[in-house]
Amino acid sequence: MKLSKKDKVLLIAYEKGYRVINGEVVSPSGQILKPYLSYTKGEYKRLEFKVEKMNVAVHRLAAYQKYGKELFRDGIEVRHKDGNSLNNSDDNILIGTKSENALDKLPKVRKRAAIQASNKIRRFSDDEMKEIKKKYNEVRSYKKVMREFGISSKGTLHY
Repeated sequence: MKLSKKDKVLLIAYEKGYRVINGEVVSPSGQILKPYLSYTKGEYKRLEFKVEKMNVAVHRLAAYQKYGKELFRDGIEVRHKDGNSLNNSDDNILIGTKSENALDKLPKVRKRAAIQASNKIRRFSDDEMKEIKKKYNEVRSYKKVMREFGISSKGTLHY
């Protein structure tokens, strides 16, 4: 199993004695650290702290403490049972697949992610869709509208 750079840094932090206790990061000397908020992939948030000038994700350290090297298996992600990526308490941290992780997210977060993904593959803008719908209401013929706008599937007209 080949470890990523972030996993190597995680192991360094663990070996030095950093721990997550009751959701808080504790240094080797017992001091409670104040991790900072990091934004990745749009609105995804997580807490991180620095070890040897490298970022360590709090949720990954908590998962390593709980599951050990299982965390490093292919296809395994850290999950937050309540969908709150800032809640790193032991009873909220799980590991699982990408799809299990997606299902842990709040329905409104899942919906927003789905809309963002579909917007990336949309062929027509909102304004173009209004124009297409307006044209359909005028001619009342899917065939004519599809031909005029170069649409190959009726599904586009129901968007």
